Amino acid sequence: MTPAELARLFRAERRRFARHFPAVGRAQLYIGRRPRGEGARAFGVARLPHRGQPGAPRVTLYREALRLPLPFVLGLVRHELGHVADARVGRKGGEQRADDIAHAVTGERIRYAAVGRARAVQTVGRGRWPRPCYLHQ
Repeated sequence: MTPAELARLFRAERRRFARHFPAVGRAQLYIGRRPRGEGARAFGVARLPHRGQPGAPRVTLYREALRLPLPFVLGLVRHELGHVADARVGRKGGEQRADDIAHAVTGERIRYAAVGRARAVQTVGRGRWPRPCYLHQ
């Protein structure tokens, strides 16, 4: 997938989420490098402005995500947008809650499957549901 294709996919999914969670419509996509110390399964992150601070939510997908099959990229984008939509972000259970929000918006479950060296990455394809308990919850 090219960066331009990822940007189109992100905008389309952002519009879907914004119908239910208007603040998601402000989310911006960045494509960056995986920080040192991040494990092989880390393909992206959502960052929200601190309460009372200006700025738009930011979804960063690491360059490695561009090499994944489409169902994984779509799963990653939806999972991170689920974090942006989460009114209880930062509280216990947030990772599964992001998946549940994505399911509520799209009608497709976020599952987890192996890809490359990573044994559990978000996907809308075949895989395990709910989020495996050995992952950060």
